[in-house]
Amino acid sequence: MALRKSIRQVPSIHLHPIQHNLNKHNMEKKKLLQKAFIDGNLPSHITYCFLDHCQQKDDCIHYQCALYKPVGVTKGTTVFPDALRSESCAYFAPLRIVRMAWGFDRLFTDVKVKDAPALRAAMKACLGSKGQYYRYKLGQLKLLPEQQDAIRQIFAAQGYGHVAFDFYDEELDLTQC
Repeated sequence: MALRKSIRQVPSIHLHPIQHNLNKHNMEKKKLLQKAFIDGNLPSHITYCFLDHCQQKDDCIHYQCALYKPVGVTKGTTVFPDALRSESCAYFAPLRIVRMAWGFDRLFTDVKVKDAPALRAAMKACLGSKGQYYRYKLGQLKLLPEQQDAIRQIFAAQGYGHVAFDFYDEELDLTQC
């Protein structure tokens, strides 16, 4: 009987709606990362972090990668404890879901013929090379939001305000692994 009273007196825990959404969003990111490890859709080089006492570990891609590291991986790059200074890590990289884009046909729909070669040349320079340009165009690589903004600025400098890519998808940003 005394046990029942003590159980009844324990208040239930209710998460604030914003906190609940953040936890749900964090779980979604972690599930996507775990799926990437299972499917093998990862960069060839990953930096792992095993610093359990880091306050940023729940949001850091390096620490989260260490949690899903395959058993067969026995050597590689890691973050050393010296990197953690005054509660912040020099190698912190957020685990984030971003809106990736690819395909350039829609970008050039309303572009004047005389402006197209200069815009393509500027995009190739921005993306690194002619080969990279075509990989992003064909969807073999996908543009991060920062790259999308850079391309929008290139078009804006030529007087083209509203530009859109052909395809978009929400994905994990694995570029800082």
